[in-house]
Amino acid sequence: MRGAVAGCYVGSDMDPRHMSAELDWQPSLLFTPPKAPPRAALLLASGFSVQYRALRAVAAVVPRVIVAGTGSARLLTWSRYGRRYHALPEGAFQTAASLEQIEAICVEHGIDLIVPADGLTTRYLAIERRRILRACFPTPGPEDFDRLDDKWRFYCLCTALGVPAPKTRRFAARGELEAFLARNPNSMPGMAKPLNLYGGLGILRIGSHADLAEIDYAPILFQAFIPGEDIDISVIARDGLVERYCIYRKAGGRVHYIENAALIGYVEIIVARLGVSGVLNFGARIDAGGEVWMTECNPRFWHSMDFAQIAGMNFFAETLWPGKGPRNPLAGRSVGTLHGIARRALRLRPPGHMDLRMLAHTLRDPLPRLFGYSDFG
Repeated sequence: MRGAVAGCYVGSDMDPRHMSAELDWQPSLLFTPPKAPPRAALLLASGFSVQYRALRAVAAVVPRVIVAGTGSARLLTWSRYGRRYHALPEGAFQTAASLEQIEAICVEHGIDLIVPADGLTTRYLAIERRRILRACFPTPGPEDFDRLDDKWRFYCLCTALGVPAPKTRRFAARGELEAFLARNPNSMPGMAKPLNLYGGLGILRIGSHADLAEIDYAPILFQAFIPGEDIDISVIARDGLVERYCIYRKAGGRVHYIENAALIGYVEIIVARLGVSGVLNFGARIDAGGEVWMTECNPRFWHSMDFAQIAGMNFFAETLWPGKGPRNPLAGRSVGTLHGIARRALRLRPPGHMDLRMLAHTLRDPLPRLFGYSDFG
């Protein structure tokens, strides 16, 4: 079956002639940072896990952080870093009707800056920021957000720009993917992915037809499996330029910060073409020959940002007030996960300097770790 979606073929090989739709847009609005740190910030949150990392980053430089949230964001009340929590109705970040309530919260607490903590609130702020009376943390425009956040459109964008990405096909339902793999068994193993969930949700390695039973979402992306290892890059972009970044991989219970010229080069191509501002996190794979293949983008805060903060790079603060020094300031540093630090202690190996900073970071706010912070790393 062939069909056109976002200028790309569905369930078939990609033809670069059909990628032009992903290159037809206007750059995002220019971003002017505030001259001084805000006295109070409002954090918009639709959940708890990545949102807690954002809360810690904001609270490190803003004296008062107020949270307005939905769903499990209420768990942020366990943190000592949120001064007040305001519950919003479900769906609040999917309609402009919540703007009046958000403005009332801003007036009550003297809010100087509004910050989105996750994908849903970042897109909400991107759409509504022209109608908001307060300064807002920079985000891509809504169309650029969707191009980056949707894994299918991101693949189309990479292909249109000549940026390497694993061969990807899009299927409307599991039955279509089953039929494709029945005709093309050599396409396995491959990676099944949802369009825009986060935190690894829904990503499955498909090595046999039996693995397809675990797919419970649609549409489905089926991406060629690249033998090698995962590598990530997080960047601060301003008007299409990458100001600062960190590249990292996870191995042996640690997050290792490294350099990779090819990866930052590909990301700069994407950022420049869109002209975006804000924080962006890209996932990639490095194959056995050292080649880099782009796999996804999170145009928002991400789960591992607390490791970067511990290592010395607060992405919230440095987006608003860029630091001086190298663009990749964390290269060569390494931070242990809590599990990794525990395993190191069992082997009677003392924690390193960064490990002690991780422990201190955790002990300053222990309740989220004990009761709700599901990812101990």
